[in-house]
Amino acid sequence: MANWSLLSPEIRVAVLEFVAQDPSSGNSNITEHPLARLATVCKEWRDFFERRNFHRLVLRQSCLTKFASVMKYRRELVRHIWLRIELRKYNCPSCKRVESRTESKWNNFTIKRAIWKLFKILGSWKLRGSFHDRGLTLELSAHSPSDSRHFFREHCFEEAGVDSDVDAERDSRCLHDPSHGWRNGQRISAPDELSLPRLFGPPILLNSRRKLKDVDVVTTLIVRRQTRRQFLSKALSPILNSLPNLRHLTYEPWRDWIGTAGDLTHVRTTLLSNYQDTLKLLSSKSLRSLTVFEDFNDTFLKSSSRVGEHDETPYPVVGAVLAKSSLCLERLSASFLADAKDFFAAYRPGWNWPNLVSLALTSLLIDQDENPAKVNMMLNTPGAVVQNMPKLQLMEIWNGGKDHACVFRYVGTRVHEPARIAWRGSWDLKLEPRVIKTWENVALMAGGQRLEVEISRIPPDAGRISSHGDAIHQLKLQQEVLHPVSLRQIRHEGKFC
Repeated sequence: MANWSLLSPEIRVAVLEFVAQDPSSGNSNITEHPLARLATVCKEWRDFFERRNFHRLVLRQSCLTKFASVMKYRRELVRHIWLRIELRKYNCPSCKRVESRTESKWNNFTIKRAIWKLFKILGSWKLRGSFHDRGLTLELSAHSPSDSRHFFREHCFEEAGVDSDVDAERDSRCLHDPSHGWRNGQRISAPDELSLPRLFGPPILLNSRRKLKDVDVVTTLIVRRQTRRQFLSKALSPILNSLPNLRHLTYEPWRDWIGTAGDLTHVRTTLLSNYQDTLKLLSSKSLRSLTVFEDFNDTFLKSSSRVGEHDETPYPVVGAVLAKSSLCLERLSASFLADAKDFFAAYRPGWNWPNLVSLALTSLLIDQDENPAKVNMMLNTPGAVVQNMPKLQLMEIWNGGKDHACVFRYVGTRVHEPARIAWRGSWDLKLEPRVIKTWENVALMAGGQRLEVEISRIPPDAGRISSHGDAIHQLKLQQEVLHPVSLRQIRHEGKFC
C-alpha cells in the first residue's frame, strides 16, 4: 500500500467514497455484506468500511447467534438494526387457506423466539459513548417469503423495498400468473377472499410470563406496514416496557379487513381496545415523537363478501385518547386511525402541549363531496386549541385516497417570515373569513405580526392519484407521516388497484 499512502487524505477519502457506492451496499447482512472483503485491505480501509458495513444491519433469525459474537467489539458502529423475521413458506393450494393451528403456533413461536433472543443480546449493550448521544434504531418485521409469490405479487417484502420507478416497471412485466389473478403485469381479478387470512395471519402474541430483557440502547422503534400481521397491544406492551429509553416510535398497523369468518363487532371491538391500550401505554413513556399510520388497501375490500359492512370512520374515543396521550410529545403524526375533529373535540381546560413542535392529523370531513361550510368549520376548530401549543411550528390536517387529496397547513412565525396558512388539493375550497381571522389570532398570540394565505390546486399534469400514497406525494406534506419505504411500497401497490 506504499503508493496509496502517497495520496493526499482528501483523494484517499474520495476514492473510498467512490468504491463504497455499491448499489447493494444499503442492505447490510451480518453474514454477507457486499463490502466486507474491502475491510481486509488495510487498517485505514477497515476503519472506513466497517463504519459503513455496520451502520445498518438487516438480521434474520438465523443470524442472531453469529451477530452476538461478531458485534462484541463493534457495537458503537451500529446505528440501525432491522430484525427481519422470516416465517414458514407455503405453496398452492395453501395460499387459499387460513393458516392451520400448527402453522400459526410455529410462526408465532418463531417471532417470539427471535425477538426474545435479540433483546437478550442487546440487553448487554450499554447506553454510553456514541450510544449516549444518539441511541439505536430497532426495526421489527415478520413475513413469509411466499407472501409475494401468489395472489399478492405486487407486494414488496425485500430489504430495500421498491427502489425506483424503473424497478417497479421491470417487476410489473414479470407479473404473469392467471391462476392468481395476474396477466402480463396487470391484475385481472381481486385476490381470492380466503387468501387474505393467509397474508395477514393471526395477531402476533408474546408470552408475558417470559419477560423480555430490558434494552437501554434502543431510542427509536419502527414497526412498518410491511408486517401484515397485527402487533396488537398484547405484543407491543412487553416490547415497549422493555425499552426504558424509547424516544421515537413509528407504528404502521393495518386497518381491519373483513373476511367471511369472525364476528364483525368482535373484530372492531378488539381493534378499538388495541388502539386505546397502546396509546395509554405510550402516554406513560418518555416519548418525544410518535408516528402512527393505519394502512389499508381498497383491493382487499373488493375481495370481501362483507364489503358493505366495512366502516372506515375512525373511533371518536381513539381521537380523544390520542389527544390526552400526546400532551408531552414534541412531534405527533396520526393518520386514519383517528380523526382530527375528535382529537380537537377532546380538549379540556388546563390541557397544554408545552413541547409540541409539529402536528399532522387526517380528517374525513375535508372531502370534495362534503359541504364546504362543514369543511371550513373543521379548519376553524383547531384554532382555539393550538393556542395551548406555544412551540407549534407546523400543523397539517389532510385527507387522501384514490383520485382525491387535500391538506390544510399552518406554519408558525419564523425569523423574518410571517405565519402562513395554506390550502392545497385536487379540488378547490374557498376559505371563509372567519377561518382566516381565527388563524390570524393564532399568529398574533404566537408573537407574529401578520398572516399569509396561500391557495393552490394540484395541477392536472401531476399524474393520477391512484392511492393514499400518491396523495401524500402530491400534497408535498412537510411532516413525515409514515416511513419513506412504506410510502414507496404503497405507491407501487396502488398502481395495480
